[in-house]
Amino acid sequence: MMDLFKAIGLGLVVLLPLANPLTTVALFLGLAGNMNSAERNRQSYMASVYVFAIMMVAYYAGQLVMNTFGISIPGLRI
Repeated sequence: MMDLFKAIGLGLVVLLPLANPLTTVALFLGLAGNMNSAERNRQSYMASVYVFAIMMVAYYAGQLVMNTFGISIPGLRI
């Protein structure tokens, strides 16, 4: 049973940066507590690259989906 909770927790931690890339910063700060300065700098650089890549893919894929279905930004306003 504990393995199930561990697997679910790991899955949520892995999916969290994909759902909201900016939460990667908080996740990084929590996980980088016992790293030395060089490791922390390398990991922060890689996290920044991944966050940028995810945000760019989401931006362009979102534009493509909206254009495909003919949805405009003013059409989304309530």
